[in-house]
Amino acid sequence: MEDRPVARTLRLLVGAIAMFFATSAQGQIINESLSGSSAVQPGATHAAEQEPAASGPFSWMVPKVTLPKISMPKIEMPKMPTNAFAPVKASARKVKDGARKAWEGTKEIFTFGRGSGEPSARVASRQQPSMMQRMFGSGESTESQPQTMAEFISQPRPE
Repeated sequence: MEDRPVARTLRLLVGAIAMFFATSAQGQIINESLSGSSAVQPGATHAAEQEPAASGPFSWMVPKVTLPKISMPKIEMPKMPTNAFAPVKASARKVKDGARKAWEGTKEIFTFGRGSGEPSARVASRQQPSMMQRMFGSGESTESQPQTMAEFISQPRPE
């Protein structure tokens, strides 16, 4: 009689162990098929080893978070122009055209719209004395000024 309970217990134990290995193998197959690779990469760990908190009575409270895949962005280099100074020349041409338009507008403002033809040649006339002559007087003096100290002292005094 004692053989039967031991044999029964042994059969139950072997069945439980087989069931455990079958379910763990099935979980491994599912995980490998989801990741797309059946080979284990060096340095990689299984999900069970990464998350020890996933098993236990409170595992339903911890959300399963998958990390995003990080990769380097693909950048295309711009094509260089055949002439390296082409952008500089184009910018200089734009500045020159803008300055020309501004000059034409300025001339129109100051001429009040009176024709845009060539201005007539004007000759300066000397009706007035020059600025230097007006400031310092002309080189010729109409009155005779005293030339020495004695002449200055002998001059009549204003009253």
